[in-house]
Amino acid sequence: MVKIFKEYSDAKKSAVSIIRSNWQSSILTLLNSEKEGMFYNELLSESGLSPKTLSMLLKKMTNGLLVSKTVYREKPMRVKYKITKRGSAIVSSNCPMLFVGAESDKALGI
Repeated sequence: MVKIFKEYSDAKKSAVSIIRSNWQSSILTLLNSEKEGMFYNELLSESGLSPKTLSMLLKKMTNGLLVSKTVYREKPMRVKYKITKRGSAIVSSNCPMLFVGAESDKALGI
């Protein structure tokens, strides 16, 4: 019982830290609105982030199983990102108020 509670608590903390990050919540929201996914350049254009920051966040979210990555080996090589069920669950049902909080923090410059 204690092990289950600890795993649930760790997952909850992880979800909260992801959503409280203004940029990660924005990327997840963008990907959630595009069910077929988005190519890296589309995300770069829509998010307004620097290439380095976007790449770092996408890697972190891919490792956290919130986003899936598909590499198209063509010239030029393209990479498409798609929100996973886990990422979509965080956006749509688990933490809508945290997104509001993250946006409020950004508006206040916190």
